[in-house]
Amino acid sequence: LEPVARNSAPAIAAAAIHAHSDDLLLVMPADHHIRDLDAFHDAIANGVSAAKAGYLVTFGLRPTHPATGYGYIRAGEELGTARRVDAFVEKPDRATAERYLAEGAYAWNAGIFLFRARDMIAALQALCPTVIRAAAIAVSQGTRKGDTLTLKASAFAMAPDISIDNAVMEKTSTAAVVNVDMGWSDIGDFQALLSVLPKDEGGTASHGDVIALDTENCLLKAEHGTIAAIGVDNIVVVKSGDTVLVTSLDRVQDVKKAAGLAAQCRKAQSAEMRVTTAAAPSLVEPADAPVGPETLARVKNWLFDQALPFWAETGLDRDHGGFRERLTLRGAPKLDDDYRRLRVQARQIYTYAHAHLLGWQGPALERMWQGYDFLTQKGWKEEGGWLHLFTPEGGVKDATLDLYDQAFVMMAMAWAHRASGDKEPLEWAARTLDIIDRDLYDPMHGGYRDNDAQTGLRRSNPHMHLLEAMLALHEATGDTAYLVRAKRVVTLFERRFFDPETDTLTEYFDGSWQRVSDRKGRIVEPGHHYEWAWLLWRYQKATGHDLRSHIARLIGFADRHGRSPYTGFAMDGVWTDGSVESASCRLWPQTEMLKARLAAPDLAAPGELDHLVSRLLDTYLAPTPAGTWMDQICERGTPIATTIPASTLYHVILAFAQLLESDQTSIAAASGQPASALTFVPDLVSNDNLARKATAA
Repeated sequence: LEPVARNSAPAIAAAAIHAHSDDLLLVMPADHHIRDLDAFHDAIANGVSAAKAGYLVTFGLRPTHPATGYGYIRAGEELGTARRVDAFVEKPDRATAERYLAEGAYAWNAGIFLFRARDMIAALQALCPTVIRAAAIAVSQGTRKGDTLTLKASAFAMAPDISIDNAVMEKTSTAAVVNVDMGWSDIGDFQALLSVLPKDEGGTASHGDVIALDTENCLLKAEHGTIAAIGVDNIVVVKSGDTVLVTSLDRVQDVKKAAGLAAQCRKAQSAEMRVTTAAAPSLVEPADAPVGPETLARVKNWLFDQALPFWAETGLDRDHGGFRERLTLRGAPKLDDDYRRLRVQARQIYTYAHAHLLGWQGPALERMWQGYDFLTQKGWKEEGGWLHLFTPEGGVKDATLDLYDQAFVMMAMAWAHRASGDKEPLEWAARTLDIIDRDLYDPMHGGYRDNDAQTGLRRSNPHMHLLEAMLALHEATGDTAYLVRAKRVVTLFERRFFDPETDTLTEYFDGSWQRVSDRKGRIVEPGHHYEWAWLLWRYQKATGHDLRSHIARLIGFADRHGRSPYTGFAMDGVWTDGSVESASCRLWPQTEMLKARLAAPDLAAPGELDHLVSRLLDTYLAPTPAGTWMDQICERGTPIATTIPASTLYHVILAFAQLLESDQTSIAAASGQPASALTFVPDLVSNDNLARKATAA
């Protein structure tokens, strides 16, 4: 991944360095359209022998008209299935382009290249050494996460902004060309884009939430929100981020000019905007550690030396398998419970998977697989899907298919795959998706029913955790199909869950996604406001979909109305008008407030993050035994919880991991491993349970 824009030569240099020296690399612009893929594949095959012989191969396109917007290539002697390049010609004037077309010796330069990695490196070293030096440092100092390498920003920024044509191809003596006729189009403007998109009977192409009435020959594109066009023709309307572009098709060539003017205006007005614009979340990782070194050291001590060791032993049910539901305030197993929730088992699997990735030296993988085996052997129903409640001994107490439970299992499976590399958890996630699609999906109103008990009540909360699961699966696999699923939930949030009149998140709905009319329809949980804000931030990071306004408004309401005036902690419930519904304060809303602050640091006051973490450690996380918590306090701070629920560990681990992962160096110091080791995922792909257990042990 390129951290800054630097044209094609530095990008190609980095790819060549990253590849094996004998690898053949095919470089293709992302904004081109090729109609005849078979012809393109034949051309690639024709270029292979020349590339293996050391030539830098480009592809020439038969001109169909005297274009003045393309560069041209003049071919020379034959080189088997390719030809030597005699000259690259810059974009010509009209008369010259007409002459090139008549002569027939010239082809359009497609900007597609085929070469051996070491040959391109050698050419760059000889012809543009500043590019290769910067790229080499950017690759060697890059940050790896899973299969992704992000180049070192400071090094890559030192590379000149130069195309591969200017840096190498126009200067080298080893350029070759393969001519091809493949129905090529350079999607260089909106008119070209319209020409290749599917259109309605009026010639209008639409993308996103678009209403088009009596429109002809238009391009209408909404990346978010809605575009309505009535009785217009020959125009382009694009809604992207907080910008709307409207232009006639015959002026699309001036879009860059308009963008340049807009940039100048923004630069000139930036000082004024900083003063007059209301605070909005930056949605970027803060440059500095969000808390001070002393507080960070306390977090590491509590997490790595107290909580994880304690729960890895006391939280494990060695008699019946899996994990305890909750403990007494003295830290002993609570043996009089008559149930165990499946979602708690899934949350603990996540906990130990993430602990392993954070570098904890305890039995993280062993505990993860113990929970995994209990879940997969006893939790999957014969007809498909995960049951709702176990008996204390691990039998079936309630076989209801509950969306909340299914979501947490999919999240756990994503993290189990990340921690181990084993592909079997992903297979379980896929089966779970199939089941909720089969038994819970509502094709008429969208989204899913809460469960298969046929009750009319629906909640936004299970969908929030479904979004969390889809983001986790995407982060674990890179599969964008999970982002498509996530988008469906985000769309429900935008259209149904979020109330723009009150800036509140609706919790309860009827079967057609209308807010219920009783008291449940007016309940607002500040913790869910913070949690949704954090998840929307993650979705925006993954997709670029602009959710800054929603994030700021969710956090703003929770901050204004959802925090105790005595302690500053998030309360358990308020009403849509901001009055208090439940003034007590559980632990989990505080962890969600922390995550929201990390997602939108501009909304936090100076020093607020450090203060919040310190107070969590001093109040909720201070009880004995060390590594446990007081799960609920009253409005003024008096402890009122009667047990220690194991489910809360998921919230605390996720919040503290988010805090620690904002500084890889801090994590490395906590775990005793180099920072580079913390993002490495072992390549364990065996599905053999014995092999997995042996590996964990």
